[in-house]
Amino acid sequence: MTSDLGYPPDLEPAIQDELAVLANIETRYSDELARLERSGTPASAREHLRQQLAFRRNSAREPQVLRLADLHQQMLESTLWQGKTRH
Repeated sequence: MTSDLGYPPDLEPAIQDELAVLANIETRYSDELARLERSGTPASAREHLRQQLAFRRNSAREPQVLRLADLHQQMLESTLWQGKTRH
């Protein structure tokens, strides 16, 4: 079974799920960064904490970005090969 656009129907919800997770990560990062900037923490410590926040953000994003790339590849493959026989 395929969607109207020719790719498996489970791909679109999976992509939406990954985008929602990425949006949540970004929201959490923005909130934590804003809280840090409003805090009375000394500037030198804030810089170190900013770096830690960025590292945690990137670490949290990586698996979702990779999964999103995989889903995108699946979507492309299913539409590119639609109606064609692979040899």
